[in-house]
Amino acid sequence: ESAMIWDILIDNKNGSFGFNSLDGFIRCGSLDVSSLVVGGEDLAMKVLLGGGDNCSLTETPKSGSVYTVAIIIDQAKSVADGRYTMLVDLKTLGTEDWAFEVPASVFITGDVTGGWNENDDAILRPSLTVAAAAATYEFTAGADGSQGFKISLKGDSGWDGLVGFGSVVTTGTTIPLVDDGGNISFTAVKDTVYVLTIAFPASYVADGKPVVTVTLAP
Repeated sequence: ESAMIWDILIDNKNGSFGFNSLDGFIRCGSLDVSSLVVGGEDLAMKVLLGGGDNCSLTETPKSGSVYTVAIIIDQAKSVADGRYTMLVDLKTLGTEDWAFEVPASVFITGDVTGGWNENDDAILRPSLTVAAAAATYEFTAGADGSQGFKISLKGDSGWDGLVGFGSVVTTGTTIPLVDDGGNISFTAVKDTVYVLTIAFPASYVADGKPVVTVTLAP
């Protein structure tokens, strides 16, 4: 066996990561680390290749915590049989409670804006004003099929600042939303007008997860 080991400082409660291997891009879904204590046992997860969301450490109890992540590689096994395994250990526990402020504006980019853009753009990554703890974006589908998008909570955040499916709540959406490789996605019908809403309920202060819903325009 061989291993890659590194430390991760958690200053983004809902961040995610992935990396390339000789067998392709590594993903592993989410791992609840709320039960970890310093000096305790590792949590382990079989790593996936290809489909699914990026790796993420969820329910991290404090901002500023450091976790040690190890990818164990067993060359004697096939990928399907568990060649890659991820181990996570809590190295140091942070001291700062999570607290999130509702932003004055949010940004959206993806298929629904006509294309993906790394930085702010009036069309491809427009700024949406948050009023009464919510922002909306109206979108007319130009074709049938999947429409993916992500949001950002601050301007010019680059690709690293995008918020995808694993970092939002979709409760209450009338148009089903699905995880498309980390993107928030829904199936659209050509010439139909949809309203995308990004809301910041009271729960956002503690969990940092906006509520994203898609409905038909009235």
